[in-house]
Parts: sequence; structure tokens; C-alpha cells
Amino acid sequence: MDNSIAKAILLSYEEIEVDEANSNDIVIIFKMCDRRFALWCPDRDDITSSVIVWVLDDASFDQPHIMLREIYFDGMSVLPAGKYRSICLYENGSVVNAVMSYEEKIIDAVERLIELMSLPPLAKEKEFQKEFLFYWNSVAEYGDREIYLGRDQSFSILSVYQNEKRLRYVASDVCLNDFDIVDDGGRKWQQRIDINAVFIPITDNRGILPPTKNHPWGKDEIIELLYGEKISHISDDAFRSLTSVSIKYDTLDIVFTMSISSTWYTFVARVRFKGGNHKPLLDRVLNNISSVQALTCKRMDYGYLNQIIGNSTSNLEKHVLLIGAGSLGSYVASELVKNGFKYLTIFDGDLLTQENFMRWCYSGMIRNGKKASLLKLFIEMMHPEIHIVAHDENIESEKLIEEMNNADYIIFTIGSSDTQLKLNRILKKNGCKATVFFVWLEAGGQHSHILKVDYEAKGCFECLFTGTSGTKVNNKANVIDEEIIESSTIHNGCGGTRAAYGTSVLLRTTSVLLDVMNKEETDEHKNSFLVNISPEAVVYDESAFIEEDCLCCGI
Repeated sequence: MDNSIAKAILLSYEEIEVDEANSNDIVIIFKMCDRRFALWCPDRDDITSSVIVWVLDDASFDQPHIMLREIYFDGMSVLPAGKYRSICLYENGSVVNAVMSYEEKIIDAVERLIELMSLPPLAKEKEFQKEFLFYWNSVAEYGDREIYLGRDQSFSILSVYQNEKRLRYVASDVCLNDFDIVDDGGRKWQQRIDINAVFIPITDNRGILPPTKNHPWGKDEIIELLYGEKISHISDDAFRSLTSVSIKYDTLDIVFTMSISSTWYTFVARVRFKGGNHKPLLDRVLNNISSVQALTCKRMDYGYLNQIIGNSTSNLEKHVLLIGAGSLGSYVASELVKNGFKYLTIFDGDLLTQENFMRWCYSGMIRNGKKASLLKLFIEMMHPEIHIVAHDENIESEKLIEEMNNADYIIFTIGSSDTQLKLNRILKKNGCKATVFFVWLEAGGQHSHILKVDYEAKGCFECLFTGTSGTKVNNKANVIDEEIIESSTIHNGCGGTRAAYGTSVLLRTTSVLLDVMNKEETDEHKNSFLVNISPEAVVYDESAFIEEDCLCCGI
């Protein structure tokens, strides 16, 4: 492959000197800023190929986006002999190589390299900080360590727990659903009282650089972070809290967080002390640190995991009462906990049988169990901060009155209109303050509906069954005629029936329900409304369904 064009492009830059003797048709060796580099030319026959650049034989060079690891090549391959450290010139997915010409790829890589090598000190610091965790984890002691921080993102003392493989740092206001699990006669998670841990948020990250070849972390970095003579890296409240802390043992794991370019970084430093056990913590930091070790970790708290994918965190402490754990209820429950709701109470007295497998969210994993308990089992496995209260029974009036006072949202996903009409009256009569959703599917799998009810306003589930002058009618929201309903109904004998519909209507309805609930967070108006859902449209009915002659909510 002829690389004469690539060489010509490099030679067009005054600051670049090409090493012709050590270059070949694929790799060009050149010198810039008193350092040697290697450039791997893109493949002309592969439109997706890119330029690769290394710094050569320079183990001590500290510059953002230059990898710490050295790879030695003996010269027996395309790459000339030497020690190579790769340079990251592109964010993953930021460049579409297929739309760039061969020449454009070379020029773009060279321009990026020149810009990187010419960074002023402040820009260099910012670029180092963007890659903070990469550098930190490159020198850190590997281990499976999980961080569970609470709602209060201020200084706190953390508890440390360990099982056979993992270590957990847990804030005092975090409750995990697996801590009481017993394994082989003992608790699965044992507290490590020999490891002290604190959480310290960094409020000013100026001057904080990750560990690099010439800048390892040690005692001085910890002292600078906590004392900060020139820059106060932590808040006054955090510092005052530290002054009152004493630790009995010689190991302190400090969980730090800091925001860089609106992205939160979490890292753990293990500080070991020698002596001074009787002294306050800050005195030991100044006088008794024997070593500092970077540790790998993963931020695992439920609120953080929701925040980083764009979920609202305003529902973290809200409680949902879900009545019905059948096909629709299983999908609703599963998606609620993926969208910031971690407290669910579920009522359903039915068994999961083979007829339900194809449209029940977690089917295939277990059979012939109670639906509510099975949902609890599978959903709580998703994350230890999720808490499900399962009742393997259909909810009765007395229990609904009790539960409604603990719920922020009540969601009905049951098929019986009689049951919903009955419970609708109970909620209205007892002054339910929770936001209520009645969610149901029509036979055939095309149409579904969501009725949002605010019992302080007009409009309720019984309005749908009320005609002119208070006459009783079948559900007015439903659009499928009796002939289609009959052809879409599976009769089990003895009066048992099962409506035929597939999973697409379940996914569609659940998605719209989540959208409606998200809107409820910012909607300050007290109102009830109906949402009619089909494959073609989602239509809101703000008032037409309301009947003044409704015996439940009317005049």
C-alpha cells in the first residue's frame, strides 16, 4: 500500500519531521514537539478504517488521552521495534469514518494530535479530568466494590459489608432488600467493622488530577483534598463533620464524588494509617498515613442509576399500589421500577399458569406460582433498593381503604369491570387523595384505555358506565363491537373466559401509562381524563367522558 499521500500531508506541517528510514507502507514514524510518534494509515479498501497514533519510547510522558500501558513490539511485524503507548484522539462514536476520504482521515488525525500537544495548562487539566476514571482504574486495585449513596449527597459515614465476592459501601438511609438473606446458616452479607468508610463530595475540582506516570496519588493528595490550603475542595460542613470523626482501626476507605463537565465521577481511595489510633481522624491524616491505594468501584445506588439514563428522580420515595399482576400488571410493574419507582405493593390472588406464559413479563423462569409473589421475586432481583410488598390475594374493600392512605399512585390492571366499579366507589366515598389510574385492554389486541381519576374533581370510572339521564350502559370508551369481542374470546368452560391479545398492546399501553405518569409530575391541575390508545394514535379526552348524572361522582 502506497503511503506517499499520507507522508506528503505530514510533511506539509512545519512542526513535523518524518523518519523515512523507519517508516514503511503502512506505518509512518515522525517527530513532533521533541517526541516520536507512529501513525498507522487507514486502509483504502475499508471505508470504516481509521488512523491510529502512538507515542514511541516515552514511558514518562504525561499528557491527556495518552494511555498509561506500554506495549513492546520487536520489529518483526509491520510496526518498527519500540515501546508503544496509544493515543486516544476520538471519543467513541464521535466520528463516522465511512463518510471521510483517505486524505481527510489523515488530516483530521494530525490536527487533533497537534491540538492535543498544544494544550495550555488549564485545558490540559480539564482534559485529564474528563478521563479521570480511566487513569484511576488503570492504577487501582481491582475488586468488585459497590457504592450505595443516599438521597443526602453530603458528608456521611458509610457502613461496609462483604459477601464471598463483593464489598458494599452503604449510606445509613439506604435499605437493601437482600441484607437479611441467610446462606448456609449465616447472613449472606457480613459487616466489616475493621474497615472504616466515609463519603466526601468534592465541591471544587480545580487542580485535582488523576494518578499518572509522573503523578501517583499518595499522602499529599489526600491532605490537599481534605485541608486544601489554596483551594477548599470540600465544603465547610464536610470539613466540620470530619473534625468530629475518630476511627478505631487503621484502614479508611474514602468514597469521593466530583462533577466534571456535568458528569459525576465516583472513586475510592484506601488510606492506611500506622499508629495514632487515639487521635481524631484529621490528625491521623496529617501525621499517620502509611499508604494510599486507589480502588476500583461501581456506583450502584438506585437514584444514581436512574439519573444517568435520564429518568426522573422525583418518584424515588413514592409508593405505588398495583391491583392486578396479570399480563398487563406484570409489564406495568416491571417498567415502573425501571423508571424511578422502587416501592410497590401488589395485590393478585391468581396463579401463573401455562395459558399466561406468552404474555406475562417474566414467564418461562418459573411456573405455577402466585403472580404477585413471582413479581416480587423477579423485580427485587433487578436492584437491592427495590422493595415489593406482595399480597397473594385479591384486594377487598377494607384493605383498599387501608392501603390507599399509604399510596401516591393506585393502578388498576384487572379485567373485571364489576370489581373496578365497586372499588371506584370505595375510593370516592373514602376521600382517596392518591392519583388513580384504571388501565384496561380490549379484546383483539388493538385498543386499550387509561382513565386517570382525581377524586377531588369530577369524572370517575363509573362515568364510563353512565348514559343519558343516569341510565346504565356498558363501557362507553370501548370501541370493539360484540361480534369482534366474541371472536376474540377464548372460552374455558364453566363461564371462564380469556380475551385474546398479543404483547404489542401490552407494550404500547404500558408506554403510554409511563408518559401519562411523567406528565403528572409537573401537572398542578386537579382533573380526571381518559386516554384512548390504538396502533394509530393516542387520544386524550379531557372532559367528554364525564357524566353529571353519575351516581358516584356526579351531582
